[in-house]
Amino acid sequence: MKDNNTEHHKRVSISLPSHLFDWGEATRAKQNIPSRSKFIALLYQRAYDEITYQDRIDRYKAAYAKTPVTPEEEILTNASMDLLAEDFSSETR
Repeated sequence: MKDNNTEHHKRVSISLPSHLFDWGEATRAKQNIPSRSKFIALLYQRAYDEITYQDRIDRYKAAYAKTPVTPEEEILTNASMDLLAEDFSSETR
């Protein structure tokens, strides 16, 4: 797989159960991905994105939990919820 960037690539060899390989080949064909290398790279990228996304959420939650809500923020949040509830109830009538 060739990219137009300066990153180095690692060549790997893997063994897969035949049913998993067959699924990958069928999926690659359906998605019109020209090479196995590209397909595997996309799988790696998708897994990386999912894992790091959850890590970012966890870090955000931890940081948010350390910061107490101010009284002003509480007032704005409650006012927003009330306005959204009014809008929703007027749309469902």
